Amino acid sequence: MFKFVAFITASFLIVGCSPTITKSTYDYSYISSTETFATTRRNIGEIYILNPNDAEPKLSFVDNVLAYSDAELRSSPPANIVSSRVSGAQVTLNIPQKGQASGNASFDTSVENKSFVLQSLSRSTIASKIEDLYTELNKLRGSTLPLNARKVVDDKLLYVVVSGVGTADLFKIKHGTAQGKKSGATITVNGQTYLDVTVDRTNVFDCNKSEKLKVQCTADITVYSAQFDLREGEAFLNIVPTSVSKTILTQALQNTFSN
Repeated sequence: MFKFVAFITASFLIVGCSPTITKSTYDYSYISSTETFATTRRNIGEIYILNPNDAEPKLSFVDNVLAYSDAELRSSPPANIVSSRVSGAQVTLNIPQKGQASGNASFDTSVENKSFVLQSLSRSTIASKIEDLYTELNKLRGSTLPLNARKVVDDKLLYVVVSGVGTADLFKIKHGTAQGKKSGATITVNGQTYLDVTVDRTNVFDCNKSEKLKVQCTADITVYSAQFDLREGEAFLNIVPTSVSKTILTQALQNTFSN
């Protein structure tokens, strides 16, 4: 049995019908076994700004990227991943005699994987790179501080950085039980919990290598707070690694790149 639990707290329990998952996508959902987000499109060094208190969080673009060398990347050992918890997938249910319901859900999955490796910059390295980039750009600035630093500090916003990418020869995420069998899954969508949801064994995220090259399958996303430090009368940007809920990050990524 695979258990589905949405982010929204259930207020009603719907029984007596057998809903079917008609659509599920993993774009920018969080994969707990790799601690990364499902995407093939982000690049290491990209910088964004996030207001974590927004009702509908979304990333703002920064017109600069962090430069790095391959020697600075840390590589994890090849991982043997067979299952994972996934949060933030977009799910649509077909409900007999009631129509459809859509929402965010989290659930357990099976994973088919060959040689998954995470290459990433450390959080301390990224913090130093943001500080150095600010100092370099500040020498060339006009009346506006670079990296939108004044707004980030004053409004207590966060810098969000693509700090790494997960590559693999093969990385497939599947949900459900054996083909043709019901999973009896439970899922909550829009405040309603549905029992005995039919889920077949469907590939909903499929990442395969191209020719002899590994392909990017996921992205490592890290978060940083900022403040100004005065040194000899000059303000320097101080960057500190921090955290924000994976729910907020998933929503911000999807609101920015998937809509």
